[in-house]
Amino acid sequence: MAFAPGTQQRYNGTNYFVAGLLLEKVTGRTYAQEAQRRILRPLRLDDTYVLDRHDPHLPQPYAHGYNAVTENGTTTLHDVSRQSPWPWAEGGLISTAADLTRLLPAIFRGEIVPASELSEMFTVPDVPYTGSAGNCSNGPDAGKACFSAGLVRTALPNGVTVWGKTGGAPGYTSGLFATRDLRRVLVYSINPTGNLNGSESRYVLRIAAATFAPGLAGTR
Repeated sequence: MAFAPGTQQRYNGTNYFVAGLLLEKVTGRTYAQEAQRRILRPLRLDDTYVLDRHDPHLPQPYAHGYNAVTENGTTTLHDVSRQSPWPWAEGGLISTAADLTRLLPAIFRGEIVPASELSEMFTVPDVPYTGSAGNCSNGPDAGKACFSAGLVRTALPNGVTVWGKTGGAPGYTSGLFATRDLRRVLVYSINPTGNLNGSESRYVLRIAAATFAPGLAGTR
């Protein structure tokens, strides 16, 4: 162990793989089947899918993702839409901005998990954050834990606090955030070409600034 349990926080997706395996063991059904039965179908998220772990094909139609590759002074775009769906239970959903906009309020209103679990989703431990995830490295709470059970809390310079989650794969990045009272909800989905090197951050900040904190637009 890197530290005693309960003394620090670091982001680690392995726990979601374990949760997916446990779900399959307990129910006797696949993670994809349970996600469809418990969440996607009841919420009518018709454009959200859990792909087979061994099949990189995407359901039609879909937004193509590209990576810019420079060789011998020439930059070309390579289509990277077909990727191994390795994230699986850690975040391997294929979705749309419209579906995510329906999903986030459903989570906040307790339509997916019982009240006890919902409370944990909006509770962050009071410990330092020692990982590398950028979510906990910015704003007035920089250096403190920011991850709860499934969500990330972000305190903005203007005093607004939002909850949500980001995700990304080469050629794609997305995020969904809202204030706890759902008065302001933000979902974005963009296709960067920088292969997760952070070059899309300035665009994400501008989107967030328009929704939550105008001062963010000038931070980078």
